[in-house]
Amino acid sequence: MRRTIVVLAALAWLLVGTAIPVQAEPPDSSGIVTRGDGALLYWAFDAEVGASVFLGADPLELCVGVIELDVIDLQEIDVPDDRNRFLEMLRGEVTTSVWPFVITGPAECPKFFTTEPLATGVSDVVWTDNDARIFANPDNRNHNAFGFAARGTLIGPDGEELRFSAHERITWDGHDFAASAKSSVKINLH
Repeated sequence: MRRTIVVLAALAWLLVGTAIPVQAEPPDSSGIVTRGDGALLYWAFDAEVGASVFLGADPLELCVGVIELDVIDLQEIDVPDDRNRFLEMLRGEVTTSVWPFVITGPAECPKFFTTEPLATGVSDVVWTDNDARIFANPDNRNHNAFGFAARGTLIGPDGEELRFSAHERITWDGHDFAASAKSSVKINLH
């Protein structure tokens, strides 16, 4: 009788234990996948509409030396069967501004102070890079595709809400960037 009670108690514990689902956050690092925080600073120009988007910081602040980049979720993946390959994804809400000129870098600072942005605010962004180490392997056979997709509601100069979306996709063979990179950019603001 005592043995039956012990066996029944063990069976009940096993059944109850397996009926309770265990939910946990994924680990910060598994040796292949690493999760954490990352900063995003990026800009792109859409020649078709004559506008640029600036993501991850306020360009006016950057131009005067205030470096405050938005921190968002980061996931990095070391591809086990190709140790030279490294994938990266950033996702989250970032400071966003759309400008009516080409942004090429810090040389544009005077334009930011003399031109009103088309829209400002915060957008949801996903940045991906499918081979962040492509340049480190001269024998690579991959083409690196990287870029972003963003969307949100921004505020125009008259206080009106504007629907915003933008994306850029760049492909590169890992060698001469200027000669082999191909880019596609689209900015929508209405």
